[in-house]
Amino acid sequence: MKKLTQLMNDYLITPEFGGAAIAASIGRQAPAAWPGSEITGVSPDGSLKLNFRGTPLRQILNYLGTAAGFIINAKPNVEVGTTMDVWSDKPLEKEEALNLVKRVLSEKGYTTVQDGRRVTIIRTQDTKKSYMPLRPVCGPAAGLSL
Repeated sequence: MKKLTQLMNDYLITPEFGGAAIAASIGRQAPAAWPGSEITGVSPDGSLKLNFRGTPLRQILNYLGTAAGFIINAKPNVEVGTTMDVWSDKPLEKEEALNLVKRVLSEKGYTTVQDGRRVTIIRTQDTKKSYMPLRPVCGPAAGLSL
């Protein structure tokens, strides 16, 4: 059961995201959720429920990527094993959920850069040393001509 729980923790496999099928394939029963977290996935109206308490950042980002469709890139110096608390009492739209995670990351010393569906996470202290993609505000690359 320990290996199955670790697999579920590493790859965001819950009963809602195929955990029961994987558990059955190895002759085990899938745990209902991670300890301290209740994950229900995406509701029929497309909203997300976030209830992560003492959950590793890796799991939170995996959930956000899977459930909300974001492409998340955590730079190598981001400690994805760090536990965090991210929750809301009400269901959130995808952008609201992302903004809540961004706020918690900011409090933990991380900066997020969003470009459409792509979200990059970097330590705030490394932002001056890192390449930050910039969008042109005028000229042919921005679709504007003078």
